[in-house]
Amino acid sequence: MIEEMNHEIPGLIDQGLDQVKKYRIKVRDLTRADFDAAARLIHPQTTPEDMARYVRWKESVQEE
Repeated sequence: MIEEMNHEIPGLIDQGLDQVKKYRIKVRDLTRADFDAAARLIHPQTTPEDMARYVRWKESVQEE
């Protein structure tokens, strides 16, 4: 949403720090479609082996 609403930011960088500081970021309310689009782009970094290790750790901590 920030990128969508603020196309002029990259051009401000070339105009110097003072112009960047003066710029006011534009925002809008997030929608369900924003979250759905993000979910399609985000992929888990945790492998099944990592998950099994975390589950074993959790179980061992609960036993203590």
